[in-house]
Amino acid sequence: MEQQPSYRIEGGTSVLIRTLAGHLQNEDLFLDEPVSKITANNSKLIIEGINNKFEAGKVISTLPPRLLASRIQIEPDLPKSVKDLLSVTHTWMGESMKFGLTFDDPFWLEENSSGTVFSNVGLVTEMYDHSMRDGSQHAVKGFLNSTYFSVSKEERLKMVLKQLRKYLWECDR
Repeated sequence: MEQQPSYRIEGGTSVLIRTLAGHLQNEDLFLDEPVSKITANNSKLIIEGINNKFEAGKVISTLPPRLLASRIQIEPDLPKSVKDLLSVTHTWMGESMKFGLTFDDPFWLEENSSGTVFSNVGLVTEMYDHSMRDGSQHAVKGFLNSTYFSVSKEERLKMVLKQLRKYLWECDR
């Protein structure tokens, strides 16, 4: 099977969010307003946040299904078959731990490397060059073995750097 290419949004995914938000009036954009309840009331839906209530004809959730089922109260209750499906639907990358590291220069390219790592051993399981296209910032980003979830952030950083030293350069930097 041919591997499909992956793409990044120039400027980061926040560009997509800002572009979508740019089509709204400021008074129609509510930030830091987690939804706690959605109630069907006749032909409208009442959406309750921390400080506000909203009315809508439709609600589109971008939450992972399990999170929607566990965090938002829905009235009247969803059918049992739907609730069961939400609770068992796997969220792609839901159990993943990500990391990102920035550097002054892309030393991995100087070493004739792509900055890409795939590993079945150690903390880092995947890693990719995540530098800005214009060369203004240099970074690597990747995924960690989820069995290390209880290791402190500081200890994970030490482990990541140790593994990357082994893969990407021969001497300590």
